Amino acid sequence: MYDEQGNNATLRQSSQHKCPNCGAYLVYDPETQDMVCEHCNSKVDIQFNYNVNERDFVELEKAPRWSDGDNVECYRCSNCGASTVMSKGTIATACPYCGSPVVVDTEHLSYVKPDTAMPFQVTDKEARDGLLKWRKKRFLAPQDFRKHLAVDEMKGVYMPVWTFDSTTNTYYDGKLGRRRTRTVRRNGKTYTETYIDWFYVNGNIDMVFDDILIRGSNNVPEKDFSALKPFPQQLYVVYDDRYLAGYIADNYTVQPLDAYEQAKQRMRERIHSQILSMYHADVVGHLNLDVRISNRSFKYAMLPVYVTATKYRQKVFNQYISGVFGYDKQVKVSGRYPKSPWKIGALVLLGLGLLVGAYFIMRNTGAIDVDFSLLRGAKNCLTKLFFKV
Repeated sequence: MYDEQGNNATLRQSSQHKCPNCGAYLVYDPETQDMVCEHCNSKVDIQFNYNVNERDFVELEKAPRWSDGDNVECYRCSNCGASTVMSKGTIATACPYCGSPVVVDTEHLSYVKPDTAMPFQVTDKEARDGLLKWRKKRFLAPQDFRKHLAVDEMKGVYMPVWTFDSTTNTYYDGKLGRRRTRTVRRNGKTYTETYIDWFYVNGNIDMVFDDILIRGSNNVPEKDFSALKPFPQQLYVVYDDRYLAGYIADNYTVQPLDAYEQAKQRMRERIHSQILSMYHADVVGHLNLDVRISNRSFKYAMLPVYVTATKYRQKVFNQYISGVFGYDKQVKVSGRYPKSPWKIGALVLLGLGLLVGAYFIMRNTGAIDVDFSLLRGAKNCLTKLFFKV
C-alpha cells in the first residue's frame, strides 16, 4: 500500500496500544468491554461511538484504506493462504482456520479499512462452554471428539462483511400457479389428483432493503455464517483498532463490486419471493422482473466469530461460535465434525429394520398394496447416506 506521498508503506510499521501504568500491551475484554492490561490488571475505558453512517455508493471504490498510522499488522498463513490482520504486538502463532504457522506478510497491501465493527461480547470461556455443549449433542460424532475441546486452538476472529442498503421499484409480469387437489373415481377406485391453477399477473412493487450481508471472505462457509445470525444492528459501532487488540481480523477476498453483484441477486430473490407471497402462488411458469435500484449505500463491517481448527485423525474440522449473543442470550455454534462409521452403520441398519417391519405389518393387514421396489429405493438412499458421511 502507499502513503499520501506515494511511498511504500506496510501495516507492519504501526504503533501499539500500551498500558499507561506498566507499558505492557492492552487487550480488548468482551466481558467489561474495556481495554485491560494482562500484566497489572489496569483498565482503560472505551467510549463506543454508535454513530455509524452508511457510505454513498459512489465511494465504493474510493473508501479509506488501512494507513501506515493504523495500529495493525498483516499476517498470511503459510498453509491455506488465509490473510489476516492483527493488532501490532499480538503474538501470531497459528492460523485460526487450519492451525498452521503464520508469517508476517511482506506484500504491499491496499485493503479497505472497516467503517464499523461489532465488538466481541461473548467471552472466551462462554464460547468454549457453548462449543462443548454443541459437541455433546452431535450424536453421530465419535465419543472422544464429543468430549474433546482444544482450548488453545480457538481464536477470536473478526469476519469481514459488506452490507448494502437500497430502495427498489420493480415492474413484473408473468404466469403463476397454485397447486390444487381433487378427488376422482376411476374403475371403482378413488384417487386424489394434484393439478395447477394457472393465472397471469403484472404490476409494480416497491421494497426497501436494509443491511444485506455479503461475506467478505469464504473462510467461513455460507451455511455456517447463516447459522450464526442474527448480528443485531444496534451493536454496530464506528470501527476502532482497539477492538482488534488480542483478536484477529480476516482480510476480505471478495471485492466490493463483486459483493454488490451478490447483493443485487439477493434483492431479486426476495422480490421474487414477495410477489409469489402476494398472490399465494407456489408454482412459477415464468416471471419477468424489471428492477430499478435507487438510494444505494454500503458499509464495510467486521463481525465477531470464534474459530476452532480441531485436528482429528489427520483432518481439520472447523467450528464457529458467534461473538455476540442471540436474542435468547444463547451462544450460537455451527461447523463441521467427524462422523463415526459405526454409528452411521447402526443408524442405517436400524432404518432398514424399521422400514421392513412397517412394510410387513401394513402388507399383512392389507393397508397397503406395494412391491419391494419401495424397499430397494429406501436401501439405496440409506447406502448413499452411509458412504457420503
